[in-house]
Amino acid sequence: MSSAKHSLDASDDEGLEVFEPQSSILAERQETHKRARVSDTLTVPRHNSHVSQLENGSPVIQATLTQARSFAERLNIPDGDINEDDDTERATQIIQRRNKKKMDNSPADHGIIETVTCINFMCHTKLHVSFGPLINFIIGHNGSGKSAVLTAITLCLGGKAASTNRGQSLKSFIKEGQESGALIVKLKNTGSGAYQNETFGDSIIIERHFSKSGASGFKLKAIAGRLISTKKGDLEEICDYFALQIDNPMNVLSQDNARQFLNNSSPSEKYKFFVRGVQLEQLDHDYRLLEQFIDDIEVKLEGRAKEELIELTNRAQRADARLQFAKKGDQLRMKIMSYGRQMAWAQVEQQEEQLRTFEKELQNSIQRVTESEKRAEEIAAEYNKACLTAEAAKEDTKAANELLEPIKEKKNEIKQKFEKNKSELLNLHTEQRQIRESVHNSKNALKKCQENVAAELRRLEDVNGGSHGRRLGEIEAAKGRVSEIKNRHDDLRDELVTIEEAVKAAKAHNSPIDRSQRRFEDKKREIRECEATIQNLTRNRGDQWAGFDSNMSRLLQAISEERGFHEKPIGPAGLHIRLLKPAWANILERSIGGMLSSFIVTSKQDQVLLTSIMRRFKINSNIIIGNHHPIDTSRNEPDPHFITVLRILEFDNELVKRQLIINQAIEQTLLIQDVKEARGVMYSGNGVQKVNQCLCFHPTKRGFGVRLKAGHNSSQSPIEPYSGKPRMKGDIEPQINYHKESLISFRKDLHELEQEHKRLIAEVRVEEQEFNRKTRELSDLSLNLQRAEDHVDNLQDEIDRDNVQDGHLDALKILLSEAEVDQRISSNSYEESVLAKDRLNNAASILNKELHDVDMEISEAEAIVTKAELKAKKLDEIRILKLQEKNQSAEVIEDANHLKQTAEENIQEQTEIVQKFVNDATSISERVTVAAGETPASLDAKLDKLSKDLKRFNEKYMLAHPPISTE
Repeated sequence: MSSAKHSLDASDDEGLEVFEPQSSILAERQETHKRARVSDTLTVPRHNSHVSQLENGSPVIQATLTQARSFAERLNIPDGDINEDDDTERATQIIQRRNKKKMDNSPADHGIIETVTCINFMCHTKLHVSFGPLINFIIGHNGSGKSAVLTAITLCLGGKAASTNRGQSLKSFIKEGQESGALIVKLKNTGSGAYQNETFGDSIIIERHFSKSGASGFKLKAIAGRLISTKKGDLEEICDYFALQIDNPMNVLSQDNARQFLNNSSPSEKYKFFVRGVQLEQLDHDYRLLEQFIDDIEVKLEGRAKEELIELTNRAQRADARLQFAKKGDQLRMKIMSYGRQMAWAQVEQQEEQLRTFEKELQNSIQRVTESEKRAEEIAAEYNKACLTAEAAKEDTKAANELLEPIKEKKNEIKQKFEKNKSELLNLHTEQRQIRESVHNSKNALKKCQENVAAELRRLEDVNGGSHGRRLGEIEAAKGRVSEIKNRHDDLRDELVTIEEAVKAAKAHNSPIDRSQRRFEDKKREIRECEATIQNLTRNRGDQWAGFDSNMSRLLQAISEERGFHEKPIGPAGLHIRLLKPAWANILERSIGGMLSSFIVTSKQDQVLLTSIMRRFKINSNIIIGNHHPIDTSRNEPDPHFITVLRILEFDNELVKRQLIINQAIEQTLLIQDVKEARGVMYSGNGVQKVNQCLCFHPTKRGFGVRLKAGHNSSQSPIEPYSGKPRMKGDIEPQINYHKESLISFRKDLHELEQEHKRLIAEVRVEEQEFNRKTRELSDLSLNLQRAEDHVDNLQDEIDRDNVQDGHLDALKILLSEAEVDQRISSNSYEESVLAKDRLNNAASILNKELHDVDMEISEAEAIVTKAELKAKKLDEIRILKLQEKNQSAEVIEDANHLKQTAEENIQEQTEIVQKFVNDATSISERVTVAAGETPASLDAKLDKLSKDLKRFNEKYMLAHPPISTE
């Protein structure tokens, strides 16, 4: 066509009208010729007879005729000497000779489908089929992929979804449960007839991608996988080149069409099918166009040869002048071409810059992953250390309990001794009672002897004048007085010992009065705390910051103004929680504890930034790293008829709810007011399922709580009342009323404790007064006893001096002496029993003191155990916190890896975009240097301006020079 164009450019303007319809006819003929060639090549087998190729192969004949005409032109054979029948015969002979050379059944060098790959297509996740170089048969059971292969070839080579009779749109072919699918067909592209072998190589890879959203696109790649084009027009050009007629039923015949053709088609429909398959109508149209074109050429050559030569000469001269004028626009065109090349490569540089940005983000992501993994290792080490420390604390608690056991055993031994001493003391009391009876009997016997002696003395006195008898009467009276005083003295001393023991027991540690005093002081402290709580609640009614640090509002203002957070922190957590049952406020405030004052962030960077802001305001609240992944607790909650912490709390932020579930297990914490009922629920039978612990009201201490732990390590621990200001939102009035009711109850208890304490003190004081009175009485009796004994001794001396010798009197005196001896022995026994009783009382005092000391040791040991348990609990909480940090570090690593993966995907996608831009720019020119400071926008503006300048130049040029016709 280039030679024709040059010859027409040299003709005059009058030739324009003559050749315009022929040009359109030629264009139509070329398009028709292109379609016919594709159909013939695909429909007719390669080694059929020459007759079928002549009937169906009009492009082959046309090509042969063209070669013949070119040969005639080279031999200067006039057109009139060329016979069309001869040309056809010669073309037929040429084709026959070619067919004889290709009679062997050898595969073609190009246009053969080598492989087909289906991804997420129909019922196949990935189906790959490789074909042989000649004919291929595909067999298999239903659903094995036979139709899928044929449908994949049809769709991947540009066919419509509806033509496959398998679906109305591409998205209907995507496998169930997937979002996208892909088809890949590999075509052989070797030999001399290969299609752009220098670009594609020995194989052409055709990919078609489609998704549920309706998006679809083609990719044409070289054998190495390099992207060449994404235009469907280029695919159609390849199919035309290789004569791949997908819409021809003789090439691709679906099952439905085949069934309809075999069962229901009429002879008329079969003929239409045949015409459509072999394209006879198209061939007839091509012949008609060819005949019309030849006729037009003959008319032109015969009628206007000489006139046109002159006209063409004139037109050539005008065209030369026009060319000289047109050169003035070359500079504009050169600039446009230069800016166009720069524009193409400026876009490449822009995309490369974006790629470098993504690569930098990838490096940052890799660094974050490395740092996160390093921090995770540190946290893991801290967690292991916390586990070891917590385990050591548990061992210390166990050791403290082991130390407590011997002390308790020692107490039991002392208590046994005390009980034994008490038993001996009781036995001694019984023995002493018997001795007293013996003393009484001996006294009676002595008294009788004394009376006998007195009677004898009176008789003698009557004989001797009565002085001796008077003295004997006086001494007997004096001795009776001594005996009376001594008996009273012994009884009073026993009473003093008993009173002294009672007073000591009343004042001893852990005595009723001591316990009463402690309960009284504890109740007064509870009343003060309750009054302070009521005052705080009343004073801070409506103040949501009252329960937090005084600088909390300033901290939140600083957080609001800070722009460096990836996501604004949430906190304090208590502000996002509403308590629906105020009766549980004290227990939940104490149980949840510092979690209510904590803040929640979603990244390590935000945690570091928030920590620095908190330091400025001297606030030391916990900072927890969380994420927005939803948590479904429905499978882990107990039966719906139970009340749990989660069910009486209302959250306005899911992050806060998520952290309370993770750290406090609020979905598995039951709330039961009565302790007995709670124990029945927790520990009877197999216990309630899906419960971690249960919180209850203390049965006797209002405001206190009890925690019952579930599982193998079930335990019960007290919960101290919360005396601070409320941190959770809720109706403040019920809480104030609850504390007022508690205050009334506390005051009533205080009054009862006070009366009880006064009663016990009064009883002790009465005992002390009685002890003092009897002590004074004992002192007076001791003095009187001494005086009475002195008086008896004086009288005895006088009697001894006046003693009258008499046998009967001596006998009576002997009896009296024996009675006195018996009385002395009884008195000595009584004295010994009194001493023994004193020893037992002293031993009881010592044992009581030892019991008190052991109780003190037990209290100290229990304090050590309690301290160890508190330490173990605190360390266990630290261990749990470290475990949470470990889990959070894993989430941070996961987020960092996700960012890394995103960056890698961005790089991969951007690399493909850069490669596409490079390919597009390379198709325009080799790489050029973009002027400094130029951007695609600035170059686009310059191109727009130059294009407008060129348009104005062309308009001016067209006005001065009318267009030259092309022939």
